[in-house]
Amino acid sequence: MLQFQVAPLKSALYSLRNVLVVIATLAVVIPLDEESVVQSKLDTGGENTTRSSQFKKVASRESALPLRIEDLEIPDEPFARNVAIASWILELDEKKLADWLSQSTEASWEVSQSTRDRIQTLLVQRLATNNPEQALAFALARVDPIRKQLLNTVFSEWGTRDLSTAIEQIKSLDVWAYERLDLLRTIVADNDELNDDDKRQIINDFRFEENLPDHALDSEKRDRVEEPKEEWHKTLKLAQTQPQAYDDLIPIVQVWIDESGISVLDEINDSIANYGHRKKVLTEALNWLAQSQPEQAFDYALKHDVADKELTLHEIVRTWAKYGDAIEALRKVHGLPYSQLRRELESRGTMVWMGIDWKYPFASSRSEPMKLLDNLHQLPASLHEAVSVQAIERLVRTNSPAQAVEMVFQLNEDLQLSAARALVEEWASRDLNACVEWVLSSPDSKDLRNKLFHTLAWKLIDKGERELAFQVGLRQTIPYHGFGLEGDLMRDIASDDLSLALELLPDVREGKTQMNAYVSVAEELFNRGKTDEAIDLGTDLKSNDRYSYYLRLSWPWASSNPAGLLNAIQKFPGARVRSYVARQQIFWNHSTNYFTDSQLQTLETYLNEGDKIFLDENR
Repeated sequence: MLQFQVAPLKSALYSLRNVLVVIATLAVVIPLDEESVVQSKLDTGGENTTRSSQFKKVASRESALPLRIEDLEIPDEPFARNVAIASWILELDEKKLADWLSQSTEASWEVSQSTRDRIQTLLVQRLATNNPEQALAFALARVDPIRKQLLNTVFSEWGTRDLSTAIEQIKSLDVWAYERLDLLRTIVADNDELNDDDKRQIINDFRFEENLPDHALDSEKRDRVEEPKEEWHKTLKLAQTQPQAYDDLIPIVQVWIDESGISVLDEINDSIANYGHRKKVLTEALNWLAQSQPEQAFDYALKHDVADKELTLHEIVRTWAKYGDAIEALRKVHGLPYSQLRRELESRGTMVWMGIDWKYPFASSRSEPMKLLDNLHQLPASLHEAVSVQAIERLVRTNSPAQAVEMVFQLNEDLQLSAARALVEEWASRDLNACVEWVLSSPDSKDLRNKLFHTLAWKLIDKGERELAFQVGLRQTIPYHGFGLEGDLMRDIASDDLSLALELLPDVREGKTQMNAYVSVAEELFNRGKTDEAIDLGTDLKSNDRYSYYLRLSWPWASSNPAGLLNAIQKFPGARVRSYVARQQIFWNHSTNYFTDSQLQTLETYLNEGDKIFLDENR
């Protein structure tokens, strides 16, 4: 028996980052010297333009993922759904992965079976990168067909990292021998480090150990087919009593198509009675045809009564875009009547063309960014943003940020902002100094600068450059009736470095921004048990702002410790402030139920005459 030590492939985590086309925050973070960021580049009084309201919160704030998987807001559109699922799973640590996997089996989670299967598959694949044993245990506990899919997923990942251990684990599984054989085929087929002789020996060794009949790999099976039509019908008859023989139909069909072309498909379709076997064989036949005659395969699947037509069309488009002319594939799809299917096929073809294959969601992509941009005009307009963002990210990853900058400003104006944000996200992850320099100082970024501060500031937070992020936030113009960026940043700064947050508070701009910042710091003080400091902090605000400050501080306090709030409210500065907070807590208690009747009576002792009248008139 051969023992193989296969060099690990790039981690699935890195590859998954390639998947996130529209979520530009999910980039590989390369550690930098924190002292290397030059703060002198900043001019807190710098030029500003109108801030885009749609960028109030960037996608990188994935820390807000719900504890319960059933609370996820899953998009309806397939493209957005796939990207969202991948982005969520990227954010999970190993403990959370296992927790979500457990939750994903609960009947109370009301999602379609396909969505449940997709999420479970990605969770298992991600978990398998670090803890394949736990991923395997979950897969084995499922029932077919998802069990088989998850097992293939686990061992596909495991085999790329530790082939010998994965093989031994497969051999020890308490499943049917042919199922173990299929799993071995999966891991050797997915392993680029093995040549054909290595693959053949692994399979043959297992067959010998299990006393299984000898079958060659498909490539060798094709070489042995001499009379495909005759062998087709002979093997099909054998499969009626020996279902494993259905696997032997695939190479026969492939040879038959090569010899006779598309005309054999009708005979294939008509001769298999079992729906599941017919679907598998015909889909494989059309995919094989799609490698040489993709348009004919597409037309056949579209016009004929093909089992599971939509899945088959998806696979043909995938093959066409991956191995053939992706632009022609997308033109063909775009020629279909407008429908959900057309949108899904356009999305699938475009994603594969960009190097993102949902059939192999963690596989490394090999898209050519300049080709994507050069052919952007040939794609449906609905796909332009996703493709341009992906291309710009790839240019930065290939050490071409200068070229990426150039290409951003060659895009249509309506695409420039999303592409520039993607540029900043990716560039900041790789060369923070250069990215900061470009955003803050370069003439190129002047027109977009105010709209890029948000992206840069959050990226600086992620990199631990909190004070620099705050200074960048100060440079962004506060939109009309809006909030300053530094106020949004303050919650994260306070959570990571409370002392720094307290030091920066006096520099926050007045108005709603200042209020938000002060409340964020106060809540962090409260969470750390520093309630007196949280109360004292509000005295720095103008008297009219204190009403809102102490009321907002009182809500988490009332929720977690109503008795503690009752004891502390007397420390709130000013009788009017105390009365206002008490009034609002009493008024809303019918909804919150924070206080008992006796506690409400205590709150009433803080009310002035005006607030008593308000409650009498409004309760």
